[in-house]
Amino acid sequence: MTQEDVWAATDVVVGTSLLDNQYVHVLMDLGATYSFMARKIKNILKKQPIKLEKGFFISTSLGDVVLVEHMYKSVKVTIEGYGMEVNVMPLELHDFDLILEIDWLSNHKHQMDFKKNSDLSWNRWEESDF
Repeated sequence: MTQEDVWAATDVVVGTSLLDNQYVHVLMDLGATYSFMARKIKNILKKQPIKLEKGFFISTSLGDVVLVEHMYKSVKVTIEGYGMEVNVMPLELHDFDLILEIDWLSNHKHQMDFKKNSDLSWNRWEESDF
C-alpha cells in the first residue's frame, strides 16, 4: 500500500511511533495478517533477527509474492507513551517503516477508531471495561 492508497482507504491509520526509541512512519492495517518492518531501518534495532523454522510466502498489496524467512522478536513499539512489544518481519517497504497488523492492538488491550485519514490515537482498555 502506498501513501496515496492510504487516503482512499477506510481500514487503515497512519502515524508516527517509536520503534526501539527511533521515530518511524507507521501503517496500522486491518487487512494485514502479520507485522512488518522496512529492511532499510533494520540497523536501528538493537537485536538480530531469528531464522524461522519454515519460511513462508507473503502476498503484498501490490500483487508481489515474497518469501519471508526471518523475524525480529519482541521489538519495542511506543505510541502515545504506551510501550508494547511486537514481532516484525523484514520486508522491502518504501512508503512506511512499520506495518502493524490489527491483532497486535487487541493483544495489547488497545482500541482505535478507524476514521478516514485519521492519525494514530490510542485508548487503553481493561478487562473490567466490558
